[in-house]
Amino acid sequence: MPTLLEPPAKSLLSTGLPTASRMTNYLTLGIFGLFMTVPLAGFLFRPGDQLTSENRSLKPAPYLPTAKWKIQVFPAMFDAYFGDRVGYRAELLGMRQKVLVEALGDSIADNTWIGRDGWLFMNCIGPSGHEALQPDPEVQLRAWAEALEERRKWLADRGIRYVVMVAPEKSSVYPEHLPTWVQRHPPPNLLAGLIARAPVVEIVDPLPAILTAKTTTPDLYYRNDSHWTAVGAYVAYRELGQVLERKWPAYRYKQPEEFDLVPWPAGECDLARALGRSPEECVQQVIEYNDRTPPAERSPEALAAIMEPHADRLRNLEPRLTE
Repeated sequence: MPTLLEPPAKSLLSTGLPTASRMTNYLTLGIFGLFMTVPLAGFLFRPGDQLTSENRSLKPAPYLPTAKWKIQVFPAMFDAYFGDRVGYRAELLGMRQKVLVEALGDSIADNTWIGRDGWLFMNCIGPSGHEALQPDPEVQLRAWAEALEERRKWLADRGIRYVVMVAPEKSSVYPEHLPTWVQRHPPPNLLAGLIARAPVVEIVDPLPAILTAKTTTPDLYYRNDSHWTAVGAYVAYRELGQVLERKWPAYRYKQPEEFDLVPWPAGECDLARALGRSPEECVQQVIEYNDRTPPAERSPEALAAIMEPHADRLRNLEPRLTE
């Protein structure tokens, strides 16, 4: 036990830590300070920028706290405002996209699944990814059945026949490219339940025809987009047309040769853009789909020649706000 004549024990701060431990502490403090000061400095002194793939407007500035309700919403509004304008935001999001999406194959968007062989799919389960946490499908099906029946009656009172065609999700056409965990736990078939609950409504399901066409026709859906291609759309259109022909003998749907088919390089590429991929990359993939030249013979000049006549259509890849 120490006596009054013994010097007091040195504190942890006054004792010399081993060099490696001291350097680790300094490095930790330096990194923490860097991540605290650089984004704030960029917010104060660097104009805000935004990735073109976000397809939305920046969050507005918060209200001045001149009323009680404005004081209550100020923290959330300022957080969103600051988050959209934090320094080097575009670069940080780009790094996040490269690491998580391109390197690790992990999705950064709740509405997008990263499948196999470069395929992307719309999330059909919900943001949480757990079917048990989603709304009760029975409630949804009952609401849809009631809505469709109400529309059918409204149109029938005016002498109009009501036919509904439901476009199938890409995941139901190409389940072999889904992520493994989705293949093990596929989403339920809600369309079959809807048809059973709305027996009076004429509902056309083009999925069987599309699956049949898939065995002989490639590219019914874009790999990096949730939409079908012109070929997939025609298969569904033909299925609907055959139904209408049987009900109205005077109606005739068009044959493929009756359409003027032209390349359409301005695809939305909604799923690819949700993962942070650039509009240029998305357009390039759609051009390659329309260009049937073998990849080995495809040159940048040839792709530019395909895109040039349709340059005005590329404007739909610019960020926009819609209602």
